[in-house]
Amino acid sequence: MIKQNLHCHTTFDDGADTPEAMVTAAVSAGLTSLGISAHSPVPGEVWCVSEENEPRFKAELHRLREKYRGQIAVYCGLEYDSRSARRFEGYDYVIASAHTLAGTTIDNTVEEARQVIEHYGSADAAACAYYEQCAQLADIARADIVGHFDLLTKFDEKEHFFDETSLRYRAAALDAMDELV
Repeated sequence: MIKQNLHCHTTFDDGADTPEAMVTAAVSAGLTSLGISAHSPVPGEVWCVSEENEPRFKAELHRLREKYRGQIAVYCGLEYDSRSARRFEGYDYVIASAHTLAGTTIDNTVEEARQVIEHYGSADAAACAYYEQCAQLADIARADIVGHFDLLTKFDEKEHFFDETSLRYRAAALDAMDELV
């Protein structure tokens, strides 16, 4: 059985641990491979790897790949955000994701999620805009994985913003899925 995680972040962007701490934890957990994916640089956003640190991130992942060879396969990934420049060289794989609507990060705080919904006038309208953006990820030929397709609903456990049974919501999500497939 392959036991792996290809979507985790480190202190190079919005993660809590260093890449080496992530690798050693993955080895301890019995994973066969670990892909650490940096959030692609987005100007003005602190949750992304900076353009200045991107080469250091890649170098560190390649160092860890060699250091832990034979114990675990280590992959250098990029979680590409739809607002980033399309620079994919030096990465083993690319996760394509949508993190923002109307210039606001949708998974940062409940207040920002509420602002996005208010901007669009309704939760269904915000969902349509989000899933339209997700559908456009299909145009990224280099994308290997679609990241957190349901990110829009991150705060729904506490704040019930979205009705996933709504016909408009479901149509938008299913249309995006069709496009991505």
